[in-house]
Amino acid sequence: MSSIRLTRALAVAAIIALASPLFIRGIAAAEDSEVRIKRTSVDISHGSGAEPGDHADVTAVFKLRSQDGCESPDKVLSGAVVTMAEGSCASAPQARVTIPSFRRVSGTNLEVFEGETIEGETADAVVRRMPTPANACAKFKLKVDVSHADLSSINANPLALAIHLPDGSSGCAEVNSARIDQ
Repeated sequence: MSSIRLTRALAVAAIIALASPLFIRGIAAAEDSEVRIKRTSVDISHGSGAEPGDHADVTAVFKLRSQDGCESPDKVLSGAVVTMAEGSCASAPQARVTIPSFRRVSGTNLEVFEGETIEGETADAVVRRMPTPANACAKFKLKVDVSHADLSSINANPLALAIHLPDGSSGCAEVNSARIDQ
């Protein structure tokens, strides 16, 4: 095995190991922290063919809130899991996009991810820190552009959009205005 393949295999194993607690715990919200999704935009395009060929553009503005004081808001930069489901926030997730981590763009308030998600999709994601309102610990804008996804079970509004962070905190918003191409 070449050193590049070994390095790639070790990197994938490390990402999976870091993301595993999210899936083992069922992505439950932490008791002292939560994500409040304020504004959303979702655009889903269904592809055709045997391979998953769906595409989604998701934008969400969210706040981190806590009853017990603010933790480091940098936990957002350690990655995020975005889930979607046709229906309400009580619906089981039908699509998942796991962004394993972000990297800072020098001299900006932006963090980016470009590459393959844990699920094998192609994604570009940007997190931008926004001015923190008085009633929050931090505020962010997350944009995710994912392709080669299987979104075939999402065909109508409302759509449940959830964001889960590595510490277990999460939030969900019901989107009634998602654009869904058939």
